[in-house]
Amino acid sequence: FRSIPLRLVKEQLDILVAKERELKEELDSLPDREELVREIGELEEEARNYDRIIPELEERIKKLKKTLEEQTQKKKIYDELKTKKEKIEAIIEHYRRTRKIDPKTANDLLSTLYEKIKENICEGFNLVYNLKKCEELTQKLEEKGTQLDTIKLFEKYYEELERDFDRFSTEIEELERERLSKDIALRNIEKEISVLQASKLEYEELEDELARLTEKYGSEKVLGEKLSQLEREIDRLKNKIRSETCKVLLQKSVLEGKADTCPVCDQKIENIDEFREKYRKAVKNLSKLGKEKLESAENKLEEYRKAYDRIRLLRRRLAELEEDVAKYAELESTLEKARKELEELEETLEDRKRLQVKIKGILRAVRAYIKKASSLATALAGWKDITRLQKELETLSKNIDKLNFDPAEYEILESEVKTLTSNLETYKARKEELIQTLEEKRGTLAEIERLNAELAAISQKKKEVERFYERLLKVRRALREAQSELRSRVVEELKERINEAFRAIYRYGDYEELDIRVEEIKTEKGYPRSIYRLFAKRARDGQWVPILPRLSDGQKSLIALIFAVAVHGLAENKPDFIILDEPAPNIDEMLKRSVAIGLQKLGIQQVIIATQSEILKTENAKIISLKQEMRKE
Repeated sequence: FRSIPLRLVKEQLDILVAKERELKEELDSLPDREELVREIGELEEEARNYDRIIPELEERIKKLKKTLEEQTQKKKIYDELKTKKEKIEAIIEHYRRTRKIDPKTANDLLSTLYEKIKENICEGFNLVYNLKKCEELTQKLEEKGTQLDTIKLFEKYYEELERDFDRFSTEIEELERERLSKDIALRNIEKEISVLQASKLEYEELEDELARLTEKYGSEKVLGEKLSQLEREIDRLKNKIRSETCKVLLQKSVLEGKADTCPVCDQKIENIDEFREKYRKAVKNLSKLGKEKLESAENKLEEYRKAYDRIRLLRRRLAELEEDVAKYAELESTLEKARKELEELEETLEDRKRLQVKIKGILRAVRAYIKKASSLATALAGWKDITRLQKELETLSKNIDKLNFDPAEYEILESEVKTLTSNLETYKARKEELIQTLEEKRGTLAEIERLNAELAAISQKKKEVERFYERLLKVRRALREAQSELRSRVVEELKERINEAFRAIYRYGDYEELDIRVEEIKTEKGYPRSIYRLFAKRARDGQWVPILPRLSDGQKSLIALIFAVAVHGLAENKPDFIILDEPAPNIDEMLKRSVAIGLQKLGIQQVIIATQSEILKTENAKIISLKQEMRKE
């Protein structure tokens, strides 16, 4: 059964158990699968909702924009008609109010209004960073023209200011979208940083620990040199102790042998009592010699080795974490830059919005001033027929009614389009974020599934190996039981033949009988083993005693011969003869004679002995004498 690789099977089983434990630990470090599946399901459901909502919202925005375009065309006509109507109403109203005002007062009022209109329009152009238009307006105002020409000039630049305002508002909307995009990017960076935070903290802790160890023990190279020095010091102390021990043992051997000369230098020992006293002091000093230093050096060596191994382990782990730490630092830098850019963008956006409100107020004021100035200018130009203006006013009112345009509804529609467009951008950004999160979680789920599959395969293989290992153990136990039973039978038969040979050959009366005993022991690795011990029954007291330590070399060789003859007797299909080469050479002549006689008594038909001893001759022995003469060349 020794050919069955139990150790290899056990090693394979241990490898599978370690791999299973490693996979379980790795799975424990990952999120719970059911929770992850639930989160993925929720995110997928949310993504599907966005897949449904976004097209619906886009279609709705498309329809609303189409309606808004139609309403914008109507608004343009409406604004033109409304403006004309307001002008006519203002002309009629101002005519009624100013027809009693003298021209000088009207001109003074117009001059004041012109100055306010110019100041507000120039301020508006300055706010939208179009200083050139203000200079153009100033130059054209210096040219002489009628009051109505001046009003038309103001209206022209008012419309240009409105266009600049619309462009300015569009830039604000673009900045708002950019701010939203940067905010989403910032959150993604913060998320990545949070994932790498653990690696950075571990790196800092390990770096601190490495610094403390380096400060305490020195660099890896210095520590290695210290280890070498300590090992040499320990070897020196051990050699010294061994040397002193050898001296003490020599002194002890002299005292026990009761010799009066030194075994090393052969000098005569004059005073044996003084020599004995020196021996006692040497023994006493030996127990203290270098012991404390040796223990201290060995303790320090163990401490340095642990520190050396720890430093090497820390350096390897730090090297593994460097990439994550570098990425963390890069992301921190990117995060700081992104935050700064976002703050600057938000400040710019806030400033633009304040300017937007201010420009809007300027436009309202300019519109009101132009309206008043137009009324005064028209009044000063004179009215031909108030009735004609009133009829024209009635026609404009009818045309406005035919348009079926409601400014309030238009503002609501415009606001709704802006709101829905903003929501659409938000939904799309959220959907992109969902897709990225889903990809990460699906990757984690795939890793969990892979680990679970690998764990299942490893567990199944482990169970198969465990079952196979158990079967091997059962087979080994069965074989050992059979081996033990067979050995017991053979040992009993062997004992009979040994004692038969012992009684036929051994002629001394100190031992009467031999016995073989089997003892079970365990090896250093814990494996059971059997050893055989030889006992002899002492003739004087009948006690069974271990015999081998008590025998001389000659007696041991005789016992070995007895064992060989007994084993020969047990053999199946054995030859009818036995060949011995100088059996038991170190025994006396009587035992040698008894060997030859005893072998014949044991029933061996033919015994061939190669020997130089004449004592082994028996009566019926056939002698073959071989001689070789030495020749000189």
